[in-house]
Amino acid sequence: MNERELNALKGIQHDFMPGYNRKNHVMSGTSFPSIAATNQKYFREDLGYLCYYDSTQWVTVDLFIYQQSAQGLSATTTKRGRLPTDGNLIYVPGDVVATTYVDTTNDGTHNWTVLVSATGNVFGNDVQLHTFSTSADSPDVFVAHDDAADDTTPAKGAGVEILCTKNDTPGTLDVAVSFKYRLIIT
Repeated sequence: MNERELNALKGIQHDFMPGYNRKNHVMSGTSFPSIAATNQKYFREDLGYLCYYDSTQWVTVDLFIYQQSAQGLSATTTKRGRLPTDGNLIYVPGDVVATTYVDTTNDGTHNWTVLVSATGNVFGNDVQLHTFSTSADSPDVFVAHDDAADDTTPAKGAGVEILCTKNDTPGTLDVAVSFKYRLIIT
């Protein structure tokens, strides 16, 4: 390894280095370097993503936000949506927030169970992101069900599924789900 390559690994970068982006002080190119330090940043010119190495993989610096809602549910319902992933792997590093509103009857017997999953996973089964029940929620009140993702296993697929299951005879359900995710870039 020559001095220039060694300095690049240490984070000392020079204007004359190939692939050096002077404006952002970040190395760039169309493929990732073969050796990377944890938290090292790199701009993928071919994809337009600023990434960092998290000690095992390259992920986008930017967090993307997914939002989906369903209103007026009175029967068990599956709501499907799509993530703009460009075919990359995703993972959900933080909270999945679901806000619910049940207009009338909602208690320990008459309630809804909500399951949020990433679907179309090339690794096999769908990846469960968040599941909860409205059984402890008061009727006619907006309630935030905020929880860390149940499973942060990388998923590849562009689908998100919200399965709302009716338990006995609860009131009508409105649900809105949002979460942040990153792309795993290869």
